[in-house]
Amino acid sequence: MKQDTRTKEIIRFIVVGLIATIIDYLIRLAIIQVLPETIGQNGILAIQYTIGFSISCIINYALSAIWVFKGVDKKSQKSLLTMVKFLIFAAIGFFIGLGLTYLGDYISQVSFNVSIIDFKIIEFFKNFNLADTRFWCYTLTFMFSTLIVLIFNYITRKKFVFYKTKEQNTKDINKD
Repeated sequence: MKQDTRTKEIIRFIVVGLIATIIDYLIRLAIIQVLPETIGQNGILAIQYTIGFSISCIINYALSAIWVFKGVDKKSQKSLLTMVKFLIFAAIGFFIGLGLTYLGDYISQVSFNVSIIDFKIIEFFKNFNLADTRFWCYTLTFMFSTLIVLIFNYITRKKFVFYKTKEQNTKDINKD
């Protein structure tokens, strides 16, 4: 793959990732607002993370298959095996992100005596204060876990899900 082509692919991957991340972030924040606190912090985190991830994953698969990984056989992109591989690696990424979120919550509690799991964005905006430690702990944890999962997702999707066969690579080389 030529460097220019790979760079464009990575840029498309990042754009799709940003779209999915924004959707995931907004869904999570919305869910925190409506869940009763009686569910408990772990229940709230599991529900918000699962729903946000699931919706953003569907959007991410569609955009990845259509726009990001060009030059891959269209039949294989739509095959059941490709979808299953995508979901398996997405689930692994999900658990990596979930683990990093719990780690971020633990670090926030130990370092700043705040939990990010029950962070209420509505309360934050009512008493708008950019010095709010909980907001920054939540946002930085979200950004860090998203970056790690983004790298994992690109590598696994490129190598195991939306990969080119040897025949496709040969055709690409002969075009140059």
